[in-house]
Amino acid sequence: MPAFSIQRPPSTGIFFLLGGGLVVVGVLRPVLPEAVRVHWTALVTVFAVGAALVQFVRARGRRDYQGYLVALLPLVLAALYLQPQRVASDGIFYYAPLHSVIVDGDLDFENEYRVLGARPGYFQRTETGRLPNNYSIGPALLWTPFFLVAHILGHLGLYRPTGFGYPYFTAVATGTVLVGFLGVVWMFRLVRAYFRPSTAFVAALLVWLASFHVWYMVFEPSMSHAMAMASVAAFVLLTHEGTRGGKAFALMGALGGVVALMR
Repeated sequence: MPAFSIQRPPSTGIFFLLGGGLVVVGVLRPVLPEAVRVHWTALVTVFAVGAALVQFVRARGRRDYQGYLVALLPLVLAALYLQPQRVASDGIFYYAPLHSVIVDGDLDFENEYRVLGARPGYFQRTETGRLPNNYSIGPALLWTPFFLVAHILGHLGLYRPTGFGYPYFTAVATGTVLVGFLGVVWMFRLVRAYFRPSTAFVAALLVWLASFHVWYMVFEPSMSHAMAMASVAAFVLLTHEGTRGGKAFALMGALGGVVALMR
């Protein structure tokens, strides 16, 4: 459905080049050459500001309010990369199944809990002989593509493919930012159906940057909140567009399942 696609005119090459450079530098910081790591903060800033300016100029020329939102995305990614928080607190229990299934091939979370620092109470085995985890599985499912890319790069020799460490944690955090941003875009499109694009832009901006949504994208990216917002926004937008035929109902059911799995 067209409501779920972000328009990308052919002239967006520079934006994606700068944005891609930002992600590569942000995620692969520990394995970059020393000369790059010395100036890492400046490099992240240059990539982010450059991408934001390029997109802002493109959007301004067409009065593209959704494009203005896209222009802010590199700055939010830069804020993520420039702060140290990755997998912590509740994020331990969202991340554990992802690592356990893909790397260990089991659902025994003991090594994940020890590495990530779970509280002592979580090491008390249940009647099934497993360690408890009462958190949802949805975030791990959405993180899987980002984790797999990091895992493949590890197996290619860039770093040890343990499933733990900066590249893995930053890859899934990047996934949180991107999914959370899609939630903002989908909300913007829903509001735009009832109000002027400028009004929808302001509403989306306020929900994104004046609420805790941006906090859970940047400073708590291992929690489920940002992805939960995105899944609800997708479901509401789809129901607003209406359903016709089996494929649309199947998609609605799948999105309803995603919403339920998130939180």
